[in-house]
This record gives sequence, structure tokens and C-alpha cells, in this order.
Amino acid sequence: MKKLFISAIFAAILLSFSIGAQASLLSPGLSVIQKSVTMEKKGVAKNAVAFSSEDFEEALGMEKIDAIKITSLPSPETGTLVLDGKSVAAGDVIKSDMLNHLCFLPADNGVCSEFGFIPCESAYKEDFSCVISMTEQALNLAPTTKDGTISDMAGITVFSVLSADDEDSKSLHFSVVSGAEHGTVEILDVSTGEYRYTPAKGFYGKDSFTFCVTDDGGNTSNVSKVTVNVEKNEKNIIYSDMVGDELHLAAAVLFENDIMLGSYDGKTRVFKPDGTVTRSDFLIMAMDAAGIHAASGESGFSDEAEFSPYEKKYIATAKSLGITVGIETENGLCFCADRGITAEEAALIACRISALEGLELVPSDIAVSVMEDDSYDALAVLANAGILERAKAEENICRADAVEILYSIFKFTEKE
Repeated sequence: MKKLFISAIFAAILLSFSIGAQASLLSPGLSVIQKSVTMEKKGVAKNAVAFSSEDFEEALGMEKIDAIKITSLPSPETGTLVLDGKSVAAGDVIKSDMLNHLCFLPADNGVCSEFGFIPCESAYKEDFSCVISMTEQALNLAPTTKDGTISDMAGITVFSVLSADDEDSKSLHFSVVSGAEHGTVEILDVSTGEYRYTPAKGFYGKDSFTFCVTDDGGNTSNVSKVTVNVEKNEKNIIYSDMVGDELHLAAAVLFENDIMLGSYDGKTRVFKPDGTVTRSDFLIMAMDAAGIHAASGESGFSDEAEFSPYEKKYIATAKSLGITVGIETENGLCFCADRGITAEEAALIACRISALEGLELVPSDIAVSVMEDDSYDALAVLANAGILERAKAEENICRADAVEILYSIFKFTEKE
């Protein structure tokens, strides 16, 4: 049957006649035109082809369709017409509100099929044909992007990743459409969407920029907006040795919340990211990040006499909650407060705190407790969350490593 789209002339002819439920066509010419009209649907590979009431209304040039009657079915070799998962039979009447549940299930790639239908309660005497064409190869569809929101602090650069989806392309190219009004945006990796935003000097408030992405087939996505909430830097926290570092914002947030502090080099505030972290310092900061209150008590560790009063209440609380278990030494079970903390030890503390507080940092299918430390890899848990991905278990962590873990605990705690 010759393929023909409804023209404005056909629509005008239809609208010029009042056709009642029992009326007959007023012109033999309309019958000829009807025979030339074919509804057409396209599908991809073996994917189901879905219909809607709008498909039939557009094909028939009708403003509203009440129902259709299926007059003939697709050849079984080409596929099956189904409604809500059940096969449709010739003679079935499908109401308008159910047409969105009608679909064609192709038997194979590249098939061409056809079925007949006629609108109910209309003057049409002959059925219409719907031709379904299935392409053998999946179409290279345009990628899609999503709006996003990030938080920053005045005077500090923030790093993030733009969001896009494209299942049928091997490579993507991200680009900024309109830059930020109160800062600068730089895409660091056009293939992954990694970028950095730097607010203008003295600016705080709301800013935004837009972006899009192009796939390897030349298809361009929709344009999406990233909103940047730049908070006022109340304590003027700028670490001179962290400027331009991805962890600068995290370090500033921890300082602002009295979790992890820096120091001064003359009149300049510094963080010393390569500095060491002791076991007691990390435990205290991790508990503060999670909002765990430290109460007075005895820890039972053999080296308890070496703890400061401030350390003692945190270590005792951590011991009672199962956050720490200590280290076996020749002097008995000790905490070793002043010893550097390894990546594995820090990961265990983070996982135990997360499990204790119900934080999403630890997947729900992992049972974390002091008695089950051997049943899971704490360092792998953090790596899966994008934290300490390259850390070696037995090596001591530095202050920059600690920021990664503590900031994650703090942010997950904020979500709860």
C-alpha cells in the first residue's frame, strides 16, 4: 500500500462534513482518499513498539477518538499485537484510554508487519492499515543530560562531574553552553564531564551555568543547568597549601564544623595535607563527624594511663560502642593513641561508625560489627564509595586521606 501522510487538504475535507455515528460517507472521493491513508510506526531491533491514542488520532485527522476495532492481525511470523500483555484478537474493540497499553512484539530484527483497524462509532466503512517497520540496527539516539546542584564556599574552587546518559555511544564530548555569571567554569575532561567551578572574589549566593553533550554520532543532547550554592565563608577559611586542590572545600567544611583544624605558618593558614594522623586524632574526628557524643568512662585498655582526659572519654565511648577494639601487644590490649593510623584501621573505624549510625556509606547488605571484621574488606567498602581508592592497607594515612573519609562521614550524617 502506498505510504501517504495525512495532508491539510484531507483534514479540511473531513472537518467540512458532519459525520454521525450511523451516517454514511457523503462523498465517494473520501473513500478513495481513505484507501490511500496508512498509519506508520517504526521500531528498533526486537524492542516492543508502543502505541498511544494520539497515534491513531493523528493518523485519522481526528481531534478525539473513542475506540478502535481491530479488523486484521499481523502475520504470526512477523510478531504479535498485545494489550496489557495479552494477545489481541481480530474483532477486539479497544477504548481510547487503553490504546496506551497496546504494543507490537516483533518476532525478529528487521521485520515489516501490518494490521487493520477502524474507528468505532464513525462513518468509515473500510478499515485503515497500520504498517510497522523494524530497523535491524538500534538507532543512535541523542544523549540526555540532567540538571544538577552543587555546594561551594566563597573563595574556594569546587570540583564535580556533569551528568549525562547515552547507552548507544562509545564516547561523549561535554561542553559549556552558557558560563556562570558570578564565577568561572572549566571542564577538565571533556570525555567524562569532570569540571571545576571557582566563584568570583567576594561572591556568595546562587550561581548557575548550562551545558550539553555530543556523542560520537554527532547527536547533541538537551541543555541542562547546574545550580551552584556558594555559602558565605564565615570564618574566612582559605588554606594556602590547598588552593586548587579537590579536597580544599572538604577541609574548609570540616574546619567550619570544628571537626578537623589547620594551623598557621606565620600569618598564613595552612592545612599540611601530607602530615601524619594519629589513631586517637582520627577516632576523635570521626566520632565528631558522625555526631557521636563522648561520655566519661573507663576504656579497659592497658595503656589508658597514657591518654589525656580529652582522649580518654572518646576512646572509652568508642570501646563501649564497638567502634574500636584495640591492638594486642606484649603489655596487653592497648589502643596506642599516639601511633599513626593505617588505611585499614581508619577504614574499619569508618565502617563501624557508619553501621552504628545507619549511614549509607556502608551498603545495607554488609553486616558490620566488631565480631565480623574478617567477613568484609573495609578498605574495599570505602573504595567502592570513591574514598581512598588507591590506599594500601598497611600504610599510614596522611591528613588529606583523613579529610576524604571524615568529609564523607559528615556528609552522609547530614543526609540522615
